[in-house]
Amino acid sequence: MRIQRPAIRLLTVLLTTATSFSAAPSFQGNVQLELNPNLAAPLAGIIRFETSEPVTTTITGRSGRHTFSITYGPGQDPGKGLPVVGMYSERTYDLSVEISNNSGKTEYK
Repeated sequence: MRIQRPAIRLLTVLLTTATSFSAAPSFQGNVQLELNPNLAAPLAGIIRFETSEPVTTTITGRSGRHTFSITYGPGQDPGKGLPVVGMYSERTYDLSVEISNNSGKTEYK
């Protein structure tokens, strides 16, 4: 039994160390935004992009004093499209996309 305990501790240290040195997720190509062609919801869009691994995605939009933020968990595949809602008409928006992995590493576009 005494032999197993140090081995388990060593394994835990190695896993913790490997996780802390993991790289940030990365965008694989460009981020694409498609405005919704459905006139029933003209102020919505779909954003698509590929990533190096499953990620949590936060989309932030800004126009003057109006700001919105939407977060999608790692179960939502951005390659299949993520809805973007919360925009007002007659405005121009700057969108930013933040992706992060389970270890908290982040990349922005």
